[in-house]
Amino acid sequence: MHCPCPKCNATFDLPLDQISDSGGFHPCPECGAKFWVGREAFTLRVYPKQGNVYCADCGAVLEEATVCVCCGALWPDYIRVQKDKPAARKARGGGGFSFEFGGSKPAYAPVIVAESAEKQPRDWRWLWWAACAALVIALVAGGVTLLKDLDFGGDHDRDFVVALYGLRSGIDQNVKVARNRADAWEKQSGSARAIAPPIPDHETARLSKSRAAIDLAMDKLKNAPDKYAAVKKRYDRLFEICQQAYRMNEARPDSPKNLREQANAIEKSFVETALPLKQEMPSGMRKELVQSVGRYRNLAFLK
Repeated sequence: MHCPCPKCNATFDLPLDQISDSGGFHPCPECGAKFWVGREAFTLRVYPKQGNVYCADCGAVLEEATVCVCCGALWPDYIRVQKDKPAARKARGGGGFSFEFGGSKPAYAPVIVAESAEKQPRDWRWLWWAACAALVIALVAGGVTLLKDLDFGGDHDRDFVVALYGLRSGIDQNVKVARNRADAWEKQSGSARAIAPPIPDHETARLSKSRAAIDLAMDKLKNAPDKYAAVKKRYDRLFEICQQAYRMNEARPDSPKNLREQANAIEKSFVETALPLKQEMPSGMRKELVQSVGRYRNLAFLK
């Protein structure tokens, strides 16, 4: 992982296998000062950070993306590099779970209030009004949530855009691997030209990981509302094309030329099949796509 020292800004390489889950301090090879490096789960990305965060799988800078553009990992865990050790987040309360910064609430001395000599009859009408107000708030909140899910798509728009990015990334990765393999094959000489060179182990691992991530992203679309029916049907076709791309790199190719032609055909088929999404996607999904093109640049052809 290539990163700058948070104290002197000198850049250096930090091996990923030296970074533990619990985190720890590392010395800067330039200034000698110690800084803190640790891994965190993707769900903690919502909290503010000092400086950049890096993909825990390949060490690339993640910026604001939910997908690593270098290794293709969806919702990857990340690595923090900062001057000081971050404050611990811990659950607080009677078994309930919530992320809060450490520290305990100050204790206060009990306040003793003397009872009046003559007890007044209690008026319980305030309790009835409070119950009515709580009911109204619950109904309004439920109505807003239902309206959001029915009319504006809720989180479904986001899920569909992320899944589409995963599918396109799977195509891009497989096509790149196939073309690089064809180029390396053509450079082989003698009897070696009869057999295609093997795919590098790190590329095989990347393809396996992206394939699993695509399966998870597609699984989240199963219960989408009816207004996404046309989009879902097209996604099924795109998913099959994506599977063809993975099978292409699993099979034994005949020649560099055929391998390159097969990769080009799969890439072209995916783009042509995806283009009608411009007319089929709901307005909320289109808005989400336009807003996400800055992070998911390979979806710009649908903008």
